[in-house]
Amino acid sequence: VSTPALEALWGVVVEGGLMDSSHERRYLGFQLFSRLLPHLRAEHVAIVFSPAFTRTLVNAAKRKDTYLHASAQRLMDGINQFLA
Repeated sequence: VSTPALEALWGVVVEGGLMDSSHERRYLGFQLFSRLLPHLRAEHVAIVFSPAFTRTLVNAAKRKDTYLHASAQRLMDGINQFLA
């Protein structure tokens, strides 16, 4: 994954669209992150952990009453496995 392409994709699609939308679209943002995770390099971390994505992930993970809670937990487990 090239850094300029990832910046463009993430900024427009995820940060500028999916994370500021419905639960279904936020879920798609989580799925996109999950698919990209195995292909990311160290220089991509600041791009994909963008403000809206990180805020959405943290809020969904800490609130058990949200539709995205289970998805956020799975995503965080995937991140932990990737880093282990």
